[in-house]
Amino acid sequence: MASFFGKLFGGGDPEPDPYNSVPVDQLVLANLQPGWLVDFDGQSWQVLDRVSVEYAAGRADEWTLQCPVATVRLQHESRFGQDGYEMLVQVPVESLGGDVRRAVVYDGDPPPDVLPDGQPLGLDPEKRGGHYRRAGGKGAQEGFIAWTYRDENGDPAARVEQLSDTEVRAYSVTPVAEYQFTNVLPGTLS
Repeated sequence: MASFFGKLFGGGDPEPDPYNSVPVDQLVLANLQPGWLVDFDGQSWQVLDRVSVEYAAGRADEWTLQCPVATVRLQHESRFGQDGYEMLVQVPVESLGGDVRRAVVYDGDPPPDVLPDGQPLGLDPEKRGGHYRRAGGKGAQEGFIAWTYRDENGDPAARVEQLSDTEVRAYSVTPVAEYQFTNVLPGTLS
């Protein structure tokens, strides 16, 4: 907020209002920025972070969203002419069944099949390597290798990421559609 005397005498530049600085037609899911709010699944989520995920064959945008009961990753990627969004929720690697961590660390690849909660999932043959880059190029790049497990319909259901020689993470993956997100509102992290 501009100082009292600046307002009184007309001097100084007013501070930009983060709520009025974004044109309404730009308030869409693909333009989410840290601090913004969006509604999904009956909850309001705040955007904590935005990164660009760069693969050998393309790139994706990814946001970290947080509501009072969960923190998730939302990934948007255009592949083969199709736009798609996926919601990733981190789960214990052990929840995939078998010894996924050991297979990745010692064999270089996860097992070809996993059975989380009795649901058979098959490993997608495409292994993807890339790195995360913070929005605006801030911070260090984080390299990773990712594998996706698909259900019997071919939809992504789980992902395994290797971030270092010994760090392995697992995520449940749910395809989501842009129309499921409403009320995109600008703001700033407080």
